[in-house]
Amino acid sequence: MGQIFYIACPSAQEVLPAYGKLGEFLFSGSPRSIVEVLAVPVRPVILALAAELHYLIFEKLDITDSIGRRHIQTYFMSFLGPWAGKRILCVGDYVEAGDHPPGLFTEDEERSMENKEKEEERPMTLANWAYVYATISVKFPTTLFTQLLSKNYYKQYCRMSGSDRSEVRKIVNPEFSQFYPKDQPWILRNLKTREYVRSDAIALRPEYIHGPNIDVIGFGEVVLSRICWSSDPSVNIDGRKYNRNIHRGIWAGHCFDITTRAQHEERVNEEWKDVSEEVAKEIANIWESEYGDDWRRIVMEGHRH
Repeated sequence: MGQIFYIACPSAQEVLPAYGKLGEFLFSGSPRSIVEVLAVPVRPVILALAAELHYLIFEKLDITDSIGRRHIQTYFMSFLGPWAGKRILCVGDYVEAGDHPPGLFTEDEERSMENKEKEEERPMTLANWAYVYATISVKFPTTLFTQLLSKNYYKQYCRMSGSDRSEVRKIVNPEFSQFYPKDQPWILRNLKTREYVRSDAIALRPEYIHGPNIDVIGFGEVVLSRICWSSDPSVNIDGRKYNRNIHRGIWAGHCFDITTRAQHEERVNEEWKDVSEEVAKEIANIWESEYGDDWRRIVMEGHRH
């Protein structure tokens, strides 16, 4: 069958729905789900609301006027990037008991694990823990939008112009894209090592960049290629072109986020290292091992189709 890998956040006791043999799902597009849990939202520009829209949203719906639109944005932003700043890894199910990256667990977490092992009367591996973690799904609640479409408010909503209805929907039923501007450069940050990777260094073409999301090869593939952890090197990837220790990822158990370059420069004072070129070369070696010397043309043609 082969070794199966799971992307997990132990402190949250959650796993991503994407899993499989590393040599299959690394190249499948599945790693983009990592971006969803790491991307830090940017607050959209707040525009003035027409009086009728303000009345419907802040007085008719179950929201007090003191909350305001900014607080609604804060509410929705709280559901985005749930793993940003938390320790994550991609664990293989051939991992042995007691084998985990240094610093992965706090003392309290280790005590909890020891107590669980006593209850189970058997040693627990990282994979055993991943099996019982909840599957995370990044999505917005629909409470406000449901209220809007209820019989108490729907007639008033329907009487609005198309542009006003669109504005109301943006507030009470927003799209993820509203919080991830595409006109700003984004970076992936390793918060433990203070290293970052630029989107323009990873993207095969500039037009593949859509804010934190990058077509074909993006931040998700970068993270996954460096956070794997197992006692067994079986990864279903040809190791002649890359470091065979991909199963002992140098970033396994580290904390990450994906943020705009502007937010990074605004909030940090200490020195950070740009490892974009190093990571891009590593990614190129892995993809060449899978597709051959002409790997760029092959994967881009696959994207077009």
